[in-house]
Amino acid sequence: GRKHPNYKPGFVSQNHMESQAKYLHGNCVDYLRSLLPDKNQVRGGDEMITKQSDDSVLRAILGNFGLGRDALKKVGYLSGGQKVRLSLSTSTWWLPSCLLLDE
Repeated sequence: GRKHPNYKPGFVSQNHMESQAKYLHGNCVDYLRSLLPDKNQVRGGDEMITKQSDDSVLRAILGNFGLGRDALKKVGYLSGGQKVRLSLSTSTWWLPSCLLLDE
């Protein structure tokens, strides 16, 4: 079949905890920043959220998932539910049209 031109799926794997394992000593803002594209490598980089975006923008994204106060907390200190919300925030910063959950 054909795919709608505006279809942009986001994906959250059930193995999301494994991808966070190497960032246990970094904070949530740094983890989110590590997954963002570089401003020089994307078209329209001034309007997109990139690695060079201000911390307040990244904290706002995390705040949308209830991690605003915990944005500077180390990933290793987050509860299981907070880690899931961190994974959701990293899967939705680019505004997908739907979210596929592999749970």
